Amino acid sequence: MMNSLLISVIVPIYNIENYLDDCIISILNQSYYNFELILVDDGSTDSCSQICDKYSLIDKRISVIHKKNGGLVSARNEGVKYSKGQYITYVDGDDWVSENWLICILQAINDYHPDLISYNAYKSTDGKNIPMNTSSFSGFFNEKGIKECIIPNMLFDSRFKFYSFGILPSVWSKAFRRDILIRNLCRDESITFGEDAACVYSYLLECNSYISLPDYLYYYRQNNGAMTKAYDKNRFSRINILFEYLNNSIIKKNSSLTKQFEMYKLFCISYAILNEAKIDSSSKLVARKNFCLMEDYGFQKFVNEVKINNCTLIWQFFFGLVRHKKYCLLAFLCNILIRIKYSYKT
Repeated sequence: MMNSLLISVIVPIYNIENYLDDCIISILNQSYYNFELILVDDGSTDSCSQICDKYSLIDKRISVIHKKNGGLVSARNEGVKYSKGQYITYVDGDDWVSENWLICILQAINDYHPDLISYNAYKSTDGKNIPMNTSSFSGFFNEKGIKECIIPNMLFDSRFKFYSFGILPSVWSKAFRRDILIRNLCRDESITFGEDAACVYSYLLECNSYISLPDYLYYYRQNNGAMTKAYDKNRFSRINILFEYLNNSIIKKNSSLTKQFEMYKLFCISYAILNEAKIDSSSKLVARKNFCLMEDYGFQKFVNEVKINNCTLIWQFFFGLVRHKKYCLLAFLCNILIRIKYSYKT
């Protein structure tokens, strides 16, 4: 066992004081000791700064970076900049990890020396921990296996129903080799949606080895707040920035990913449309806004032209309404779906 291997754990933090203690304690309670914990306080205005400093005084493995608020991309990159480990992992500040998280990662490194390690998670919602697979693949893949099996299905796995990721683009469910990660970090701080996708898929394209562990090692906290709080008023703009970044950084250099990327765009656009139904407005107003946004960002033309035969019937119906610009009916149906989802909160 490579007990001397240093692993860097990076925790980006912004105004999550109610959860931060649980996160830090779960990391400090690891059965593997040789790691550094880098807490990146991204300009928090609550007590996160004080919590970080408190722990740094009681454990020499902890380093704290206090910085001006710059967003998730900026915070993660700052942590990588100061990291010293051969492998890097991430934990979001409101999540937590199993006590054998790092020892499982270390065992995989010891056995396979992979460029990338992924592991499964639990989605923690309202006190319930629901198993969540982060990869549709299992076991070890060498360079040939990655090129033939992983990359053709990493953004969208056509073996399953729409929409299924081959590799979930979450950095918190993975361990990265530092030297490869540095070359594939997303450095565009204007990206505030899909930050993980902007890093993970570029990294995968450079991997020569990958292992998907069956273990559930991470607890992803999903806070189901009020519907109006869940509404993202800039969703269309944010996904458009992400699409442009992925197209320029990955797709143009790897045309074989085009069809997967089209499915990924459909997935993001569909949820942007659903998002608009969260606002407390009439279906007519929601329909008008969706129509204008779809036209403004060129998404209407994209949906009209892209093949949707990989979608299930219900999604073909959804995009059929978009193609025929039946936004009033679509808004009405989306409103029903959203009200059902959030009905237990009212």
